[in-house]
Amino acid sequence: MLDESKTKWLRELLGRHGAVAGSVHVVRGDALEIAAAGGHHLLLSGPPGAGKTMLARSLPGILPPLTPDETLDRIRGRQVWIDHGRHIVTRYAHLDSVTDLFVGESVQSGQVIGTVGSSGFEEGGPHLHFEVRIRDDYLGDWLDGDALLRAITRAFE
Repeated sequence: MLDESKTKWLRELLGRHGAVAGSVHVVRGDALEIAAAGGHHLLLSGPPGAGKTMLARSLPGILPPLTPDETLDRIRGRQVWIDHGRHIVTRYAHLDSVTDLFVGESVQSGQVIGTVGSSGFEEGGPHLHFEVRIRDDYLGDWLDGDALLRAITRAFE
């Protein structure tokens, strides 16, 4: 749910005549609030100076804060999740592109599912984020180096 205190200024701004040219089409900012609350897409159109950029910039300020998991999911970018059954899921993230896959479609070992990308930060460079989830845990949690490599290798033998 949206924080009422964060949206009040936007509703007041949009409710004043002349605050945003063409604001007659956005009734008290309801469109922004509905899009933010429901995770919907929003198309802003109008002539230069109508207030599209101002409205777009105000949107993050009315969204509820992301949880740590949502934040990680957002910065991982394009992703493919593969359900192997028995509560085992592999996730491949930071992909530059993803092949035409559909939910429920089977993939085969060695099938290309995407191309390596980055997290959007220059210092990160191209890389693949790979994880094996078992229910709510991660395979290899608290392991690193050779121990982690052995655990992942054994999981896919």
